[in-house]
Amino acid sequence: MSVDTAWSTEWYTNDQGVKITIPVVGETHTVIDSRFIVDGIPYGVSKLTFTDPAGMVEINYNKSILLSTQYKVDYNSGIVQVHSSLEASSVTVNYDSRGTRRLSSTSVYLDGDSSVDLQSKLDDIDASIGSITGIGTNALIGVYSMDAEGTADVITATYSGATYFNGLKVNLTIASDNTGAVTFNMNSLGVKTVYKIVSGVKTALASGDFKEGTIVQIEYDGTDFIVISSGGSGDMTKLLYDPNTIEADVYDVDNHVDGTTNKVFTAANQTKLIGVEALAEVNNISDVNATDLTDGGDSSLHYHATDRDRANHTGTQTASTISDFDTEVSNNTDVSANTTDRHDPHVVGTKTVDEAAIFGGKVLYYNSTSGNIEYLDVSWAGDMSKTTYDPTNIASDAFARANHTGTQTASTISDFDTEVSNNTTVTGKADTTDVLEKTNTTPFTPTADYHPSTKKYVDDSVSGVGGGDMLKTTYDPTNISASAFARTNHTGTQTASTISDFNTEVSNNTDVADNTSKAHTPQTIGTKTVDETDIGDGKVLAYNSTSGNIEYEVVSGSGDMTKVVYDPQTIEGDTFDRANHTGTQSADTITDGTTNKVFTAADNTKLDGIEAGAEVNNTSKYTAQTLPSASWSASATDYDLEKTVTVTGITATDICMVAIDKNSQDLAVAAELSASVDSGTNTLTFYATTAPTADITFDVAVIS
Repeated sequence: MSVDTAWSTEWYTNDQGVKITIPVVGETHTVIDSRFIVDGIPYGVSKLTFTDPAGMVEINYNKSILLSTQYKVDYNSGIVQVHSSLEASSVTVNYDSRGTRRLSSTSVYLDGDSSVDLQSKLDDIDASIGSITGIGTNALIGVYSMDAEGTADVITATYSGATYFNGLKVNLTIASDNTGAVTFNMNSLGVKTVYKIVSGVKTALASGDFKEGTIVQIEYDGTDFIVISSGGSGDMTKLLYDPNTIEADVYDVDNHVDGTTNKVFTAANQTKLIGVEALAEVNNISDVNATDLTDGGDSSLHYHATDRDRANHTGTQTASTISDFDTEVSNNTDVSANTTDRHDPHVVGTKTVDEAAIFGGKVLYYNSTSGNIEYLDVSWAGDMSKTTYDPTNIASDAFARANHTGTQTASTISDFDTEVSNNTTVTGKADTTDVLEKTNTTPFTPTADYHPSTKKYVDDSVSGVGGGDMLKTTYDPTNISASAFARTNHTGTQTASTISDFNTEVSNNTDVADNTSKAHTPQTIGTKTVDETDIGDGKVLAYNSTSGNIEYEVVSGSGDMTKVVYDPQTIEGDTFDRANHTGTQSADTITDGTTNKVFTAADNTKLDGIEAGAEVNNTSKYTAQTLPSASWSASATDYDLEKTVTVTGITATDICMVAIDKNSQDLAVAAELSASVDSGTNTLTFYATTAPTADITFDVAVIS
């Protein structure tokens, strides 16, 4: 096939004529010759993507496709090229379409015949079909025409070469009226039941559905034959005018049923339509009030100027109604400063602080079971007794290490193993499992050239050996040919236990001394050092002004809490007054107060979803209210008459709207509605020039 003209492009535009794109999701194609063409014009900015197969990667259109996961798109023609491995497979793509392209059939030519376009060929086919004449010849286009034989209800017919297939259509010329259910057998291929469709259900034919001399068309659905249409001459068949077997006057509207699209127009529908005023709208208010509501003027229904003036607002406003609340809070200098200093989970020394049980008045203590620093509810009472902090009566600075007794285990030095392992002197020495110690009492027999020999082994070996000089093969087997007593000529390793001053030299080594001084690295809380010397189960952290450290102490004593505990920074103010607090507090630790509440994540989400400047307009409708026709009184207003009625569900300060169907209520008067704000009751006053002749039903809507 070839094309001699360009595509005709139709771009998508909005009501203003601006070009737009329309998302296309899940468009499926079959790959032919390693390509396919999408239905629309893909937008190159948002790109075309594959959902099936997954993992496809787009490459530049000028590059060659080498991998099965690569594809490229011509965003002008909509041609998508893929790897040959996807040939004949089904693919699914998503893209934004800019429009569609059309190609005139007169511009398409069949291969091998460029002189005749596709449209001409289609016209020739239509002409050929139209020239087919004679009974049965329209079988060439899928419909077989034949005369009904057999009986009225057991119909047979013959057509040479025809067979049953799904979609087979047969035009039957009926020989006589049927009396009940009908079967059909073509070319003796088998008896099939003929059905009509009633309300979407296969239904057996009734008497008279087939009329003598008429032509009916039936279609085979793979199981049965279904009546498609009935025609011919004479009266209309019952199958056509009464498929639901209503068997009543077809022209009587009471016998009609709802269609799929159009419905029966009932008496109730007519009554409702009669009650609707011509050109009526949903909100039936006076023209004056309608104008004021749209042009911004004040009216008896709504006071724009005063309502919009925030100076007239009362009560409180929730933070969720302020559009930029989160932004302004985040930009507040105090908030940003506190955010910088906020309290994240910390460690005290090498121990994690567990805040699960944090609460006012609780203190930190070490729990050896969990290995964490936790909050404990204790009753502070005065200074710590001497029996607690100085049970051995040292009577000196309890925090000075010179006054400490006992020993400190290496396990309390956080990086002891690391520093010892990294010490160059230690790492250069042999492991004790690889040497013979001086205290060894187990016999050892060397089996390799460089194994050491014990004195016992040597004594036993040389026992009984004669005198004379040692052979070179004995004292110099590797032919070093140098002084055997010069250490520079020695080979192999030497155990540390054979070096007499090993411990002294290790202690004096500058690297070891430097590492030893750094073995215990106290951590800090703020600017204060944490001393873990006396860490123990149940002890709490407290600041010691004498040593200047944070230390572990046993809670004990009696009396009031000392100032050094509750006011270590000497703020000297109300400890419960938040204005005197320092540092930051997590919002998760704040609970609802009596008046003010916590601003939660859900509140924040709701606030984000509310449009800036949004207002709450709640309308409550109170229907079926009655305005009696009697007892109208003279009015001092612009109207002659007025009448006050009680309305359920409103208050004297409500702004109300009233809806009255003047036509259906025979109310040929002008009426307005206002609330009796001075009476303090739930009443409404109507004004009219002429009293109504009958009671009036009206609806009231309260706008709050």
